[in-house]
Amino acid sequence: MSNKTSELCITSLNETVLLRIFKLLNWIDSINLSATCKRMKNINFWLSKQNEEFDFNGFVENATVPIGNILPVIGPYIRVAKISEQEIRELFMVNCCNIKSLKIDGSISRSAAITLNTWLKQLKIESLSIGQTFEDHVEELLNGIEGLRSFVFDSFQKLLPEDFFNQNTSIRHLLLILGDSQELSLDLSSLQVLHSLQSLSITTERTTVLIDVRKYVKIEQLQEFSINILDDNWDACIWDDFATYLAENSKVDKLRMNGCIDIDHRTCSTLNSFNLKSLWLDVSVSWEDFTSSFRESAMPRLKYLRLEWPISWCRTEKIGRILDIWPTVEAICLNVQEGSSNLIMHFKDEFYADLLKRYDNRPGSSELRIHIFSSEISFNFVSKRYNVIEGKECCSCKESFQLWDDDRVKCNL
Repeated sequence: MSNKTSELCITSLNETVLLRIFKLLNWIDSINLSATCKRMKNINFWLSKQNEEFDFNGFVENATVPIGNILPVIGPYIRVAKISEQEIRELFMVNCCNIKSLKIDGSISRSAAITLNTWLKQLKIESLSIGQTFEDHVEELLNGIEGLRSFVFDSFQKLLPEDFFNQNTSIRHLLLILGDSQELSLDLSSLQVLHSLQSLSITTERTTVLIDVRKYVKIEQLQEFSINILDDNWDACIWDDFATYLAENSKVDKLRMNGCIDIDHRTCSTLNSFNLKSLWLDVSVSWEDFTSSFRESAMPRLKYLRLEWPISWCRTEKIGRILDIWPTVEAICLNVQEGSSNLIMHFKDEFYADLLKRYDNRPGSSELRIHIFSSEISFNFVSKRYNVIEGKECCSCKESFQLWDDDRVKCNL
């Protein structure tokens, strides 16, 4: 190695390259790097992080810089954040004055809920997510909150304030968990006031919820719809009727079906009524039912496809069949549930070579991404670049559904 090369270091890079490096780092690594010298602390670098989720609990546990030193510097640039009970304190609220999207991790005390409520009103927050582990004090947290554009209420056990939707008629993206108990189930008639609703995701134990969705939700304005059925009590007839109505009376072009259900040829066929750009089927379906239902697909705009994919389907001829059905698809995400030890042997050089050949024969020049993952290992294949990433689950090929993160996807294609 020459002396000139050996003298190169990160501080010798120009600001454009450094900014690119910061964009590739997570928040914690960015903070730690910025603490190494004055140049790295330059405030311009934090601009690249303002739309990424800042995990305050992760920061406290892993950063080498005391929170009191760094929060006054980066706080005004944080737009998306995740917090838990211990972060709800004056230092956080005084410095983080421009947050627009907040996710509450775990449950919080009554005093913390009241404090957070006051702060959220001052922020005029646009997006709020309450997770499954949020146990109490929903009323104290949400009382008087208005103007939300995105809301995730991921709890079977608690009720929303009675006038919540009347104060948040501008909600565009909504995720609700609906329990089986009539006492705890949300009265869906309250959703009639949501004149701007574009994305609706429902997790429920009973398919009959769809009857109320059809009755009360302004279907004609929906662009994204997701249903997650818990337990094996799927009513295919109710879904088929609802899907037909949704396809005929809405603008839905992103659709997700998920849960402990088996769908057959008839249910698959109802999906042909949609003109989708995104289709996500995390359900059980046979290869015969799937391919025969979509032999003459009416979805010429389909760009993204995600499927539950048995090991036996991990062959180039089957993936090739998918590409034949939908020549417009640019990303295929296959969730393989079997163990990774059996997964590895299915992906050798011939597998990728065959995919490249199939890609060369496709019309147009759009890039093709294939992402195959199990619980322990993932493969990300990008045509023309022949890249394979092996390791923990990668999200480079997930669709840009507004509400869903990880299982409910929230990353850009």
